[in-house]
Amino acid sequence: MNRKRQSGRLGFTLLEAMSVVSITALAISILIPSLARARVQARVTSCQANIRQIGMLVSLYQAESADFVPLVMDYWSNTTLAGSKPAEQCWLSVALRRYDAQTRNLEARRFDPKICWPDQPVDGLPRVDEYQRTIMPELYACPFERGKPPLPENPMRENREEYWEYRFGGTWESYHTWTRLPRLLAQWQAGPLARYDQKYPTLYFNRDGRHRKWTIHDAKKVGRGSLAEMTTVFCAQGEFMSTIYYPSISCNCGPTKPFWANIGSHRQSEGGGTNALFADTHVEWVPGYRIGSP
Repeated sequence: MNRKRQSGRLGFTLLEAMSVVSITALAISILIPSLARARVQARVTSCQANIRQIGMLVSLYQAESADFVPLVMDYWSNTTLAGSKPAEQCWLSVALRRYDAQTRNLEARRFDPKICWPDQPVDGLPRVDEYQRTIMPELYACPFERGKPPLPENPMRENREEYWEYRFGGTWESYHTWTRLPRLLAQWQAGPLARYDQKYPTLYFNRDGRHRKWTIHDAKKVGRGSLAEMTTVFCAQGEFMSTIYYPSISCNCGPTKPFWANIGSHRQSEGGGTNALFADTHVEWVPGYRIGSP
């Protein structure tokens, strides 16, 4: 019996295989940036959830304290303003410690919130980096930096002669408040970054080292109609601008020029930015050039 020769082909030609590989490579090249953007967006959303929960805790504190807000200076207070601020006035996680089981009884864990926690070894005193690494609730660490090793000391570089660029790193308390100092305000207004109009004014958590309340008068002083237009807390792992007294920079010779921090972080379609909590507890992503201090 004669067998009919099969007319069909088995397998692929070299040209067909190369076409499949090319199409696959093209699809991957299109998909990878989309996945990267989705990953960034997921982290931005997670950061917003953190800061929104912190806002709820601040509101709870106000409800239990006759509308007073926690007496918090800012993250750098214990090393850059006076060198002796107690921990409960330097970090929100400590000021709000009674609302988390991990921090409710810090004294029993050798971390007295009423004394200063240095960032350098001092006999008999707990170190702030140890607290942040072992005790601080995860809520207070931005997902963009959570678990990363610390960067080298003073990771600043000068950009032309206008401002410093700063990149934060490592797991530390990411959500900060502002401290407005007259000498820094004058420096900002006279510097090159003054051309960036700050759309988002800031409420401060203290007045001359004393507890304070937020009122509509705070908004009216800066031409705003309500507290809902005033920021209170921001993520310092995002992009923002500031001017700060940083003695370890510039040979301990006084306040530095303005700096622009974490350029490109928390990126959205408009560019780099950060998440900010407003006084009515709503949270927004804001462009980095629209938020800063003073």
